[in-house]
Amino acid sequence: MGKEHLSYWPLVPGFRLASLEGVHRSHQREYERFLRDRDSAKNAIADLEKAPDPAPTYAFYRGLKAYLAALVDCLSEKIMVIQQLESAMHSLLQEHAAFSLKRRQAELQEEAAHLQRLAARKMDDAPEPSGLAEDVGAQKLPDKTAACRVRRRQARESSGMSQHEEGTYSDGDDDSNSVSPSEGADFRERRGAILRSCHSVFKDVNEEFSDVQKILLKFQQWRERFPDSYHEAYASLCLPKLFSPFIRIQMLDWNPLKPDCVSLQHMPWFQSLEGFANSGAATQREEESPDREILPAALEKTVLPHIIGFVRFLWDPVSTSQTRSLVQHCREILGLCAATQGRGGHATQQELKDSVVSRLKKAVEEDVFIPLYPKRVVEDKASPHARFQEQQFWSAVKLLGNILLWDGLVLKDALRELVLDKLLSRYLVIGLSNACPGPGVAEKYRRVVESLPKSWLSGQHAGSSVPQLSSFTNALVRAAQQLHDSELRSEVGEMVLLLVKMKALTQARAFVERNQLDLLRSCVNEPQ
Repeated sequence: MGKEHLSYWPLVPGFRLASLEGVHRSHQREYERFLRDRDSAKNAIADLEKAPDPAPTYAFYRGLKAYLAALVDCLSEKIMVIQQLESAMHSLLQEHAAFSLKRRQAELQEEAAHLQRLAARKMDDAPEPSGLAEDVGAQKLPDKTAACRVRRRQARESSGMSQHEEGTYSDGDDDSNSVSPSEGADFRERRGAILRSCHSVFKDVNEEFSDVQKILLKFQQWRERFPDSYHEAYASLCLPKLFSPFIRIQMLDWNPLKPDCVSLQHMPWFQSLEGFANSGAATQREEESPDREILPAALEKTVLPHIIGFVRFLWDPVSTSQTRSLVQHCREILGLCAATQGRGGHATQQELKDSVVSRLKKAVEEDVFIPLYPKRVVEDKASPHARFQEQQFWSAVKLLGNILLWDGLVLKDALRELVLDKLLSRYLVIGLSNACPGPGVAEKYRRVVESLPKSWLSGQHAGSSVPQLSSFTNALVRAAQQLHDSELRSEVGEMVLLLVKMKALTQARAFVERNQLDLLRSCVNEPQ
């Protein structure tokens, strides 16, 4: 025990020295940290001394907050008025469109029933003098129907449109001729009252809260002075919704079904938002600027729903003028959305396309009617039955052309099904098969073939047309054979060329060989 006790004490001084060195190093590290904190504090003090007075920045944000609160309150109050005006205008237009559609369908039913009664009484057994049959038939129609028809015919003649195929001109192509003068005056008066109310919506509001340019100026100042807080607040996502009331009120009288409807890119709201977005993109790389999403978002949230309403409730697909105008504006809007590659909104675009297809299907089901009469009834081309059948055939051809104006906008498969499986196979082929052979038959087939997009007829194999065109091809071959038997050589040649154009080379060669048409062999052996 004594030896062990004596050997321990020499180790004590070394242990205490190591402990003191550890404490010293700890104090040294703390001292260095204090030095760094002192230097950091000095730098912070220097930066704060150089920083501008925070009072103006605070005043700007406080003023901006108060301004935005007042703006939101103002728009929340006015949006109810705008919605009421939109509802009133939409109801007026819908009433006007429904009246024109119902009147046209009523006239069609009345004329069809009238001609059916004539056929039942075998009036065709005592044909009336040429040129008088239509007039006599028209006299027996209801007075209102006859008066509307005379009014539209006079309007076409006065505008130089008297030469046209029966059925290719519809009431929807000129609304001014589809209603009586008194009805037109009432419509204009009610529309004018709505527009006058529209112009007074912001009459009691200071320009600072009602002028789009002045409002955008506030956001531009924010973006230029404090870009970080502007982007962190996601202001570019809020602007489309904030400006929606101004867009809606400017578009209250914007009708995409009218041929003279102004382009969206020429509207004040569009130019203002476009200028604001472009000025923001100029300050940084364009693909990184969130402001470039302002326009596509405004189009998808406000403009596309506006157009969808017209498609569902106001558009008449039988009207070529309405369809051309609507297609033009849809191409413009969808093109703008695609050009900016906007994020989201694809559901609204798809809703528009689905609404178009749905409305076209409804038009095919409800507006296409080609009556079938015994050939002895329609052999006389001047008979009311023959004229009515021609009118309805050309009306269906017109609808075919209107539907195909949407090629490239709506889904190709949906369009092909609608055109080939429904309109062509169910209606036009039956009407063509029932037509009497003679001059003018080839013209009917030609108009149908030329309406079909070339892309639908390409890429076929084995010298045959697309399967959906088989019934139409067979009807064309039968009609060509009837024309050949009637010795209408020029019409036969045109029918063969139509088969070649449809890539139905097998049927064309068989027809040429069967009838020994030597002059046409070169056409069917060298596809055009």
